[in-house]
Amino acid sequence: MRMPQSSVMTLSGILCILSTGLVGCSTTNKQDPLEPLNRGIFAANKKVDTFIVKPLAVAYDKSIPPPVKRGATHFFDNIWTIPTIANDLLQFEFKEAGVASMRLLINTTLGIGGIFDVASHSKQLPPHKQDFGHTLERWGYKNSAYFVLPIFGPSTIRDGIGRIVTVYMTPYPYIKSVPTRNWLMGINLVSDRANLLKVGTIIETAAVDEYIFVRDAYLQKRDSDMSRGSFTLGKESGESTTVSGGGALEYLQGPPE
Repeated sequence: MRMPQSSVMTLSGILCILSTGLVGCSTTNKQDPLEPLNRGIFAANKKVDTFIVKPLAVAYDKSIPPPVKRGATHFFDNIWTIPTIANDLLQFEFKEAGVASMRLLINTTLGIGGIFDVASHSKQLPPHKQDFGHTLERWGYKNSAYFVLPIFGPSTIRDGIGRIVTVYMTPYPYIKSVPTRNWLMGINLVSDRANLLKVGTIIETAAVDEYIFVRDAYLQKRDSDMSRGSFTLGKESGESTTVSGGGALEYLQGPPE
């Protein structure tokens, strides 16, 4: 039975209210001139996620004990502190680079390779994250068209370029053993996807158009990150604040850059 138009409008209004601070309710966005292409990639990503990535993430989430999952999250976040330091330096944010460097040193040593986030016990060492996309923004590449990356999801053309450069700032490309590198990156992806399970449920149940919800949320969150100077606060300490507001949006960036 088809829902009456008035009910549709009411439902849309309720969803707009529920998503206040997360996403606008317009169906068009001038930052998305590639929408037809993006929707196609989004749909393909959805299928890959539904049939491959999400089942692996669910199995990981259910079979791995919480302390081990937290340790894995801390370990991978510690690795991604390295490009944070590099991009802090490229942005001449020397204080932040020092903080990130101390976090890397402490968590790698006292935290046994980053398995334990010892550094977050100090209020003087708050976690933050940077990538080369943000560096490009600081260098003058302010506006960029929205672009959905295959597998990795919401991004922009600028941030897609930044993602590639950021990966080469990590140890992954320099691991000589291909199986080891692939296993590490695969577990990193599944671990991040497991952290997204609750967010995925929220999006699927709340969004009239899931593509628009994700796109507008990503762009709004990314703009907020850029204006603030750093982003994904809390993720490096393994926190998974995925209920509402900015916490949910932290994970709409996709896997680590």
